[in-house]
Amino acid sequence: MTGASTVSGETGISVVNGSTGAVTVSSAAGSHVIGRDGSGVDARANGGLLTIAMAGSVTGGEESAGIYTENQNSGGIDINVDGAVAGQTGIFARTGTGAINIGTLLDRSTGPITAAGGPGVYAETAGNIGIHVGAVSATGGDPVTFDADRHPTPLSSQSGYGILALSSAGTVTIDANGLVSGGAAGGIYARRQRVTRSRPTPSAATSASSPPARSMRLSSVSRRTTAMAARSRSCPAAA
Repeated sequence: MTGASTVSGETGISVVNGSTGAVTVSSAAGSHVIGRDGSGVDARANGGLLTIAMAGSVTGGEESAGIYTENQNSGGIDINVDGAVAGQTGIFARTGTGAINIGTLLDRSTGPITAAGGPGVYAETAGNIGIHVGAVSATGGDPVTFDADRHPTPLSSQSGYGILALSSAGTVTIDANGLVSGGAAGGIYARRQRVTRSRPTPSAATSASSPPARSMRLSSVSRRTTAMAARSRSCPAAA
């Protein structure tokens, strides 16, 4: 997608790659990608590197993600967005054992990420996760309660966190260079744990604060947030 144009449809941009080759979806500065009912960008790969490089804004429908990405096996996901991202979930990224990178440490997403009924940023893999973003805001989504070990339950891709990152075996790094505010579940949560697999769906849950989550079992968490909402929670590393 070249030039400062607008693309609008049921789904703004939809890409499905059945082979194992790499996939790249990109847009130019000043462009607008809009999904009226579906996601703004819906991209799926079958093991090759999946790259989303959007220089303009991306907006998903009321029941969909701004950017929805899914890969298979060891396929990685790289997402870089300069414009604003908005949807039921802001950015959704899930793969098998590949790495997920959303933004970079030197060039964080400059546009705000907004979710109206799920996580602002959701990442799930058995590999490494790196999330380097600016401001993230989530409202609604599913609430959670905490078990005896202070782990949130039920935890799913619809939980109302500002940032929710889960890896079953890799390291998790979260670097937020802006305000991160959560919805019905809390601000930031990261942990090595599998969750219920489901596409983002709407939720009628209202916003509520959450207690701090302990025993995160993270290998690495970088916190450079300039301002955190009252409900935002940092993620300490546990032995």
